[in-house]
Amino acid sequence: MDPVTRMFSTTTLVISSAEIILNGVLVATSMFRTEELIPSSYLVFWLCVSDTFLALHIFVVEVLFAIYPETINEGSASCRAQGFLIVFSVVASVMLCSGITGLRFMAVKRQVFYKIRECNLFLLSVIPVSAFVASIPFMLPQNAEEPALMGYGVRPSKVFCSINYYRRDLPAIVMVCVCLPILSGQINWMMSAYSQIYLELKQTNSTLREFLPGKVTANSSEPRSLSDKSDLEKEQRPSNNGAGDTGKVDVQRKRAASMLESISPSVVNRDSEDSKQRALFRQSFIIVASFLCGWTPYICMELYELATGHAASPAFDFGVDFCILINSGVSPVVVFLFDRGIQRNALRAFGLATK
Repeated sequence: MDPVTRMFSTTTLVISSAEIILNGVLVATSMFRTEELIPSSYLVFWLCVSDTFLALHIFVVEVLFAIYPETINEGSASCRAQGFLIVFSVVASVMLCSGITGLRFMAVKRQVFYKIRECNLFLLSVIPVSAFVASIPFMLPQNAEEPALMGYGVRPSKVFCSINYYRRDLPAIVMVCVCLPILSGQINWMMSAYSQIYLELKQTNSTLREFLPGKVTANSSEPRSLSDKSDLEKEQRPSNNGAGDTGKVDVQRKRAASMLESISPSVVNRDSEDSKQRALFRQSFIIVASFLCGWTPYICMELYELATGHAASPAFDFGVDFCILINSGVSPVVVFLFDRGIQRNALRAFGLATK
């Protein structure tokens, strides 16, 4: 093994170890409390499960590669298994991110709230679809002259196995024809959905401001709770300091009464629900955006290789893989910081939270 390849392998081994620990903690602390998670957090949990299994497999392969360099070799079983799991993880993760986006979209735009039961049905579709797409190279006819070059092979960095698109062989063309519409369609849908969610929340926020004009909390731009009618009455009630303009007092009282009558219980409930949806919107958007930032360079590299017929340089190929590794390592941190349900379970497991 040459020094550059050893450096690539060692770096991959270290990062995948961190991924296993970080994702493993989130999975282990929530796996017996999934019934307490809201549907979007439930899908985020399975996103962490997918990342954990992929990181675990990469770790095992890299350990074997350090001991037995022939482990990652054209046509080897471990190489094909790694290629299968990478494609499986990409497709499954994109579908899970799309599902998380769909939950937010239906809740904000359609006022439809799904339960864990519907999420389980969605998961039942994610697994077979991802497995089918990842199995396509095994279903295609093999080249009798060079069977090892068909399907999943060693990438230029020599530490990962996947489809070598620069060969422009049948597996590469079929995988692009299958995966590109899936990935591009899901990404376009997520971008469109989040744009509509943002505009809807912005419009709702403006509507709520009309009920209590100028009443904004000191530390944020959120409207003040509409349930504080007593505070509104106090603010609108003139002070009784002796003399005053009787006509002005009557006008203030009428205005306060009119504003109080306009605030119905449904508006109060809507304000509370919209505040919750804004928090969930930030949570899911950050998690999905983090995933897309990590995998976008890989997709661009695939298209470049297929279009030019030239393999990416080993350094560039590892740089793209490095982005994926870093994303998988940062993802559990982002989940812990922004997903309240999974965060609560992790803190509770270490005795840092009671409820």
